[in-house]
Amino acid sequence: MRQLDRVTSQLFFKDPYFVDVVLRDRKSAALASLTACAETVRSQASTEPSIRSVNWMTDDAIERALSLKQTLLISSFEYRVYFVAPNSAFDAKWMEAEDSDGRSVEAASCIGKKVYMCLFPALFQHPVHRLAEDADVRCALVRYKRFFPTREERAALDTIDVIAKAVVYVQ
Repeated sequence: MRQLDRVTSQLFFKDPYFVDVVLRDRKSAALASLTACAETVRSQASTEPSIRSVNWMTDDAIERALSLKQTLLISSFEYRVYFVAPNSAFDAKWMEAEDSDGRSVEAASCIGKKVYMCLFPALFQHPVHRLAEDADVRCALVRYKRFFPTREERAALDTIDVIAKAVVYVQ
């Protein structure tokens, strides 16, 4: 069932209507929402590091994010997105730091510092669990795939399976 649904979803993602209409509309909506959010954060930021620009909110960035979501949806693996809460201790195992100009900051200089803001979440690969015999068929469908961790998954965070580190500002 899972394999059939992945193949069907993959074909759907390549359909001209999906590419030309649905994806375009989602991209426009995402860009508008994220730009408004970034502008609000920038206008409300009263402490360092200051947020100087929102130039990273480009059409291309949104398109790549939506493409990544499609890839993860049809993958046979399970993935979780982990955001870093403000005031969390910096952890180089699954975080990378940037300064207010978007330049990388050496991890060694961040030890003992707190996260000011999560700019981009981390991506972890999780084990795939077999469905129970009496499981609802929807549990196997791409549409019902989830990317946010449960409390239990967050508590048992295992940094061995980091696919992409979170990008953060530190104080």
